Amino acid sequence: MSSAQEIPPFFIIGNPRSGTTLLRLMLNNHPLISVPPECGFAVWLYEKYKAENFLDKSIVRNFIADVVKSRKFETWGIDKEAIEASYYLENFSNTKKSPRLSTLPSH
Repeated sequence: MSSAQEIPPFFIIGNPRSGTTLLRLMLNNHPLISVPPECGFAVWLYEKYKAENFLDKSIVRNFIADVVKSRKFETWGIDKEAIEASYYLENFSNTKKSPRLSTLPSH
């Protein structure tokens, strides 16, 4: 793989004190990977967004606004506009793709 566009999104999921922070730090040494610090937004927002259509830009804006308001988001070192730009580039430039949140840009 030669560019960030070719790396599929991934999630690191684990129990507290199981080594996920060390894994995140090791992965962040790769020039094409950026893994933000832990944040429980997926758990917190699941019920609200589980049935939503992420091809609807207003749903995406609301979801991103909720993520930005999540605890610890300020430690990620990225801003709302970067997330929106990454998502729209990934999902609305080619409508044949299934909607998903894109990998976050490096910081």
